[in-house]
Amino acid sequence: MSDIGKDRLRETDGIIGAGVPDSDSSLEDCPVVEHMDPSTIVIVGATGDLTARKLLPALFNLYLNNGLPDPFRIVGCGRTKLNDRQFKEKMVKALMAKGIMNDSKWQAFSNVLHYQSVDYKDLGFFY
Repeated sequence: MSDIGKDRLRETDGIIGAGVPDSDSSLEDCPVVEHMDPSTIVIVGATGDLTARKLLPALFNLYLNNGLPDPFRIVGCGRTKLNDRQFKEKMVKALMAKGIMNDSKWQAFSNVLHYQSVDYKDLGFFY
């Protein structure tokens, strides 16, 4: 596990947050939404590096801290031919690499994580 950026992590009342070096705001300054509508998050290019290194770890961190609506789902789309199980395995490795894997929470989170292989040249795929 890398130590890069660990100086910006802090824990407040059991909630882990990441600070932004050039920001004076704290975790406590973030507005709390009392009601969140059900949501579907679609990640285009989900098999890419950005999803594994940044997007999914951020979404999992939000989930761990009750920052996502109930219900919600995440649908990853990409050109790579994967099924849901293969995509989830890839994302588990990403969370482990970030050091934020929580086995007890992963099962519920993974139930709302899906993958759809997409042929971006086939316009019928978008209807």
